[in-house]
Order: sequence, then C-alpha cells, then structure tokens
Amino acid sequence: MFSLNIPIDYIYPKGIDDAPDDASERAKLGIRDFMEQQDFIIKDTKDQCALIQVSSTARGTQSFDLPSHLRRLTTANKPRKDNYSALMLGNWAVKAYFDLHSDKAEKPKYNFTPFFL
Repeated sequence: MFSLNIPIDYIYPKGIDDAPDDASERAKLGIRDFMEQQDFIIKDTKDQCALIQVSSTARGTQSFDLPSHLRRLTTANKPRKDNYSALMLGNWAVKAYFDLHSDKAEKPKYNFTPFFL
C-alpha cells in the first residue's frame, strides 16, 4: 500500500505552498503524505464547523455564520467557514443525487389520448 504512486496534485492541491520544489523530494511522496494531508483537511473542517453560530430571525429564517467578533478580524489566519460551506453543498448534492436515482418513474393513471373528429 505504501508503494502506490499518487500524483502530486492529489497530495498538494493547487494553492497549497507546502509542495517541495526539488524533483527528488517529489518522488519520495507517497500514501503517507496523502493521508496526512487528508487528516489535516478533515481536522480543519471540524474546527471550522465548531465555530459556526446558528441564529434565527423573528420570521424563522436561520442563518449559519461566524460570531461577529471573529468576522471583524483582519489577520491572515482569521477563522473561515469555507470548508463548512463546501461540506454543506456536498451533502446537498449527494442527497439530490441519491433522491434522483431512487425516485421511480410514475406510470400515468389515465390513458387519455386527444383525437380529432
């Protein structure tokens, strides 16, 4: 399992600056680095989900956002909810996909065909 050859883009997606520049270092990357990256992404998603605050309006509309004191931060490491949004969109898409495939086509109850006299 550890000798699998995984493309570098799966281990270090574009935009992440931790990818080594040296070709020999890139060749050493394997399943262990891939699993470490996935572990980091899952932990980061859990941390972002824990920061979400649910609020409701008088009309019953719910909003899922960061607390106001965290939204005002301007540092480079400010809390975000990007992974949370992606997780919610992914869950919605999977639900829609399975609903689409599990829905049976209904046969028409009436077989009326219009005709001209």
